[in-house]
Amino acid sequence: MPRQRAVQTNAVQRHCKAYEQKQRNAMIACVCQILISLLSVAFGISIYISVENIRLGAFWPAIGFIIGASLCMAGIYLKGAGKSWMVAGVVFICLGIAMAFIGAIVDGVGAGLVARTDFSRCVYKRYGGTVDCPEGSSGGFLDLFGTDTCSLTVPDKTCYCCYLYAERNCETLSFSLSAQPYKYEGVKGCWEIEHTYNNLLWSSVACNVISFFVGVICAALVCAFKSTPQPVAVAQQQITASSPAVTTTVIAHNQVALPPPVPVVIYNSSHPQYVGFAPPPLAAITPPPQYQPNPPYMPGPVPHGIPAPRAAAYVQPSAPPSSQMP
Repeated sequence: MPRQRAVQTNAVQRHCKAYEQKQRNAMIACVCQILISLLSVAFGISIYISVENIRLGAFWPAIGFIIGASLCMAGIYLKGAGKSWMVAGVVFICLGIAMAFIGAIVDGVGAGLVARTDFSRCVYKRYGGTVDCPEGSSGGFLDLFGTDTCSLTVPDKTCYCCYLYAERNCETLSFSLSAQPYKYEGVKGCWEIEHTYNNLLWSSVACNVISFFVGVICAALVCAFKSTPQPVAVAQQQITASSPAVTTTVIAHNQVALPPPVPVVIYNSSHPQYVGFAPPPLAAITPPPQYQPNPPYMPGPVPHGIPAPRAAAYVQPSAPPSSQMP
């Protein structure tokens, strides 16, 4: 028996260590997920506000990751009571994984389009107006010198590329991932697009890819911790397994149909009083008290100086005098 108890104690201790290790790993994964998501938000918002007419920068997957990781951290801290928190957190992390995959593709395509642009052929215009692009194709019109030109209206602080505009046959179209953008509005110069903006796009792609894999690992670790039984439950199982008599009694008690509850009645000297129902183990009827007659009167000692009462002598009544007739 002592050897069996030692084996059970070692098993419980190993389970406690494994439980704490899973909890630590899940918490670390959630913290890493939040940090990477914050970095992705910083890159995405910087890209989003850098150019006014091009809205790239996938910062929205990080929102799902931050909410999911925060819920998972709360559930991990609450342990058994926080399983619903962990389930909700895993759902948000899965949504973030899907959005990170899409965001990485969008930013990657945009970064590739910017990288293919020859900014040495582009011009920066600080003040807006209408410009003529002399490299127009057949879509332009023939001017006095016999060259095709295209008119392009640009706002203030714009980097525009006439050769890209001419490739579109001088058609003003909105930004699309299928073609290179021919102007970048609200920038400080073409060099900003060529270096800073392009580097931010590739950084956003890297953050989304890392967030994708970290989100998969985080969701797996949180699910593994959620499905692990608590050490208290394991200890109770070990105790139940070490006492088969208790197990048999519990099983038999669960299988046997218990009788209906019995009313509990309290008796007093006048009438029984109904109290209520009690379960069978506690359903006991209190029997009425047995009648005990009062003890006989025993005169106490007489105080000094007071004569004791004397019993009156019984005097037999005399017969009435008979009446004599004269």
